Amino acid sequence: SLLLLLLYADYKLFHASSVHLLWTLRLLTDDGLRGASRTVNALGLPPGTLTEWTTAGLLGFVGIMSAMSAGRFVSKRVRTGAKMKTLVMMTAAFALCAIAIEMTEARTPSLDMAWGERRRIMPWQLVSSGGVRGLKISNAVLKAVDSRIAALKQHMDLSLPAGPRPNILLFVVESLRPDYLTKETAPNLAGFRQDCLNLGDGYSNGNATHLGWYALFTSNFPQYLIEDRSRQELWGSLPIRVLKNSSYRVGTFAATYLDYHGLDEIIFGRGLKLADEFVDCRKLESGDFDAQDIATTEALMADLRSHKEKTARFVFFQSTHFGYCWSKNFEPPFAPFAERVSPVESPKTETELRAIQNRYRNSICFVDSLIGKILAGMKRDGTYDDSLIVILGDHGEEFLEEGRMFHANGLSVAQTRIPFYFKPPAGMVCPGMLTHEEPASHMDVFPTIFDFLGLHNSALFEGQSLFHKTDNVVVTAAQNGARDTVEFFLAAPDMKAWFAYDDDGTKIGAKSSVYFTRLTTPDGRRFPPAGNDESRILMEKFGPALIRLYPGLGQ
Repeated sequence: SLLLLLLYADYKLFHASSVHLLWTLRLLTDDGLRGASRTVNALGLPPGTLTEWTTAGLLGFVGIMSAMSAGRFVSKRVRTGAKMKTLVMMTAAFALCAIAIEMTEARTPSLDMAWGERRRIMPWQLVSSGGVRGLKISNAVLKAVDSRIAALKQHMDLSLPAGPRPNILLFVVESLRPDYLTKETAPNLAGFRQDCLNLGDGYSNGNATHLGWYALFTSNFPQYLIEDRSRQELWGSLPIRVLKNSSYRVGTFAATYLDYHGLDEIIFGRGLKLADEFVDCRKLESGDFDAQDIATTEALMADLRSHKEKTARFVFFQSTHFGYCWSKNFEPPFAPFAERVSPVESPKTETELRAIQNRYRNSICFVDSLIGKILAGMKRDGTYDDSLIVILGDHGEEFLEEGRMFHANGLSVAQTRIPFYFKPPAGMVCPGMLTHEEPASHMDVFPTIFDFLGLHNSALFEGQSLFHKTDNVVVTAAQNGARDTVEFFLAAPDMKAWFAYDDDGTKIGAKSSVYFTRLTTPDGRRFPPAGNDESRILMEKFGPALIRLYPGLGQ
């Protein structure tokens, strides 16, 4: 009976969120109680969801206890053969019910393709099985942690050369898709984009918040995150140190918990010593994401008014996260919208899907209004023109475009593409030629900022300045909770190369090989070439990027 309940729970969870039960339980338990608490908070569960889960858990517990009692009753009164017959009948009945649910749920025909991949593995695949299939690439060894520690110590006192010191304002907006930023959903961002460089859309370096934050603020490959959590010698990122060494005041304003996966100290150093002002949910009054975003906006605007010295400010908005919320005083422009979004219920019709998308659009419009308020205040105070302003997402959000909902459960285009808005200070000359054909990613943000401010040494960071890229490839990894990523892709303008590690529990820093699994178009369609042709294209197109990631391949 317990097995049957677990199978059904796995079916419902994957049906809604494209993740399996055992993987979800591991995600919540790998990182201890605080990590589990931060993960639950990051889910942004709407009111009522936890009540539903608690009720379901209690009903499941009652069901298990009842089944155990019935089993003891039967064992005392019924022959073994009859018990086995009863068990077989129960199993068959459950299987038929699960299949009937899967086959008969009403769905709009145009959504059938998106649901195809789910149907193939529901409801029986509790966990993925089998090893990685693909071309094994030997000598694929990441940089040793000791060499990365030595490099950080060598550049600990690095600063910007003499020159202009504009204020820096960096916005990170949760779950923000570039194709949803229209004049209707985000009028302020649409206007702001007119003042920005033409970079096109960018890539997140991961399909979840912690990978995006890490790559952005350290300019490191996302594969290093889990290792860095346990090595305090690497805490305090080099980009933040460069700013501090260059006499910048550093302020952080976040409507979320920045200690998610320990990133507060990885970025700002032990005890947050690199941050002059640090405000996150631990200082804000408790409330929904929209209330926290409003409080963050007020704290930021107060800081802009009171501190006129050169400051680098980092702002994190959260209302666009799953749940998609806005304040009671905000009039949502898109209707009809879903009253709530549940992680255990997915849309079955286009009408239901459109209602969820409209809720997401309304949350974008709400955050856009806050950003517009901030930018308008800067224009009134005369600080807008001379400031360097960057606005981007931490990752994207999917609505069944490739068969999944939300984020952190796949490396689809929708989950990994982000807006990348970069406004230089007025009068400052770009340090080189720029083309939107070269993909931008989180890792490239600070090298590009520093290149603008006169620090042109690209070898300092794993990311690259968009003005002086040595290859036009970005790296995006799939989140794996508190464990190392086991899947990633390299993206060029016209194709992607996909890779995977054996998920055998070995730290990827200790692995000496990785598997090349396939080539696809940017939207994920498989390329025709196979075998040796794929291998040749891989090295011609992605060879330099692979050597950056795995220096041993170039030896």
